[in-house]
Amino acid sequence: MTIILGFCALVSFSSCGHSNARKEYNKIRTLIRGHELVNYPIGEKELGFLKNVRDSWHTHEEECPDPIFSQVLETAEFEVSVFGVVNFYTHQIPEYSSSDAQQNLREGIRAATIGVARTQSLDGRIYCKEGLCFIKLSERGVEVFEDKGGNLSRTLYVALNK
Repeated sequence: MTIILGFCALVSFSSCGHSNARKEYNKIRTLIRGHELVNYPIGEKELGFLKNVRDSWHTHEEECPDPIFSQVLETAEFEVSVFGVVNFYTHQIPEYSSSDAQQNLREGIRAATIGVARTQSLDGRIYCKEGLCFIKLSERGVEVFEDKGGNLSRTLYVALNK
């Protein structure tokens, strides 16, 4: 549904008048508004949690470089790095601009991409420090992003014995 709505919105931005484009833009903006994550700094407590995850949880999936999420970031015009991941998950789509069609197109693409690729978070936070961020997906799942050798690495950990 979100993919179809996003596609329709993109077509509307490029081929319809402001009234229809504004309506489609606002539909998709409304769908993702309020789902942004809060940027939360990694401190000692969070580092301890992450160490425990890495030491005792199962690595479900590990990709370096991560081709899928890297493509998501590129499509949404975010930097392919931990910094870009944090910006992707915390980005708030601005209101429709009657005077800036380029902004509307860029933000429409971002909104559609975010709507399709966003991750649910247990606590609404993305924990980050330079070159490292993670999202608590659930009590039993954590997604970790790292900058490694010029590439974006993504690892999904799951707790098998919780």
